[in-house]
Amino acid sequence: MHNHLATEWCQESGISGFRLRFDENIVSDWKALKTHLDAFNPPCVGLCEADSRYEHLIQAADFVAGAMKLKIDLGLGERDPNEKIFLAPDMAEGDGLTVEEGCELGWFMFASLRYCIWGKTYAPPGNPEQPWKNTRGRGLIVHSSVDQEMVGKAVVNLDDFFMGCIH
Repeated sequence: MHNHLATEWCQESGISGFRLRFDENIVSDWKALKTHLDAFNPPCVGLCEADSRYEHLIQAADFVAGAMKLKIDLGLGERDPNEKIFLAPDMAEGDGLTVEEGCELGWFMFASLRYCIWGKTYAPPGNPEQPWKNTRGRGLIVHSSVDQEMVGKAVVNLDDFFMGCIH
């Protein structure tokens, strides 16, 4: 039986199936998608299409996709990770900053989004108090014809997140 990362996660987690939700007009060939999904075990138990203007889960996915695009741009050098950004007062105070001082874009993206991407937490050998999260093959799956060196640069900020306290 075909083993896909979604079904592998379901098997590891004891989950008997999964559902997929798509924004309107993203899937051009539903029949081909259903045929592809028929090989999964545990199976896809539901497919739906919704309008992202009203569907909160799709809005959340759009936000995370945009944030990951920004992290890819940082990795490729398209954006400067040292660029200062200025936070709303409640966000600044929550991170122990002042509105006036701001923070670096790269640090903000790391600190704010490291819990949002799916992965496996681990402790490096000899350092059990230092939790990290590996996202390759889980929250981060890359299928590309682009040169592997370029892919490596693009995803450098999307894998191996330090998960311990940063305050």
